[in-house]
Amino acid sequence: MAGMNRYTGKALVGYDHLVQSIADILSTPPLTRVYRREYGSKATYLIDKPGTNDILLDFVLALGEAIDKWEPRYRLRKAWFEEAGQDGRFIINMDGTYYPRGHLGDFVTGVQQGINLPLPEGFPITGKVETTP
Repeated sequence: MAGMNRYTGKALVGYDHLVQSIADILSTPPLTRVYRREYGSKATYLIDKPGTNDILLDFVLALGEAIDKWEPRYRLRKAWFEEAGQDGRFIINMDGTYYPRGHLGDFVTGVQQGINLPLPEGFPITGKVETTP
């Protein structure tokens, strides 16, 4: 899949496009896109909440739901917090599979690559993407 880098305007393809797409999904509140009202992630509503276990679980669920619904090229297998402090800073790791042709319904060949999402402050997310057998 191809697109445009939101910061430079240059062409963006493949895995780099996936990373930007996931970052956009997770940083967009629902009901803010005119023709895609449901687009985005409810995780944005949890940014200013206390870092309790319930809120952290809600965040992981919102992250998983949004990726599953809006990004067919990535299958999230698990997510966990590497750091979660009461100061509001947290780092979440994600393991999953990147399917370069997932947007076409082709889930046969997965690609192993690392992932580091450049999300806005409040979303320092890192993780890795693993291949399918």
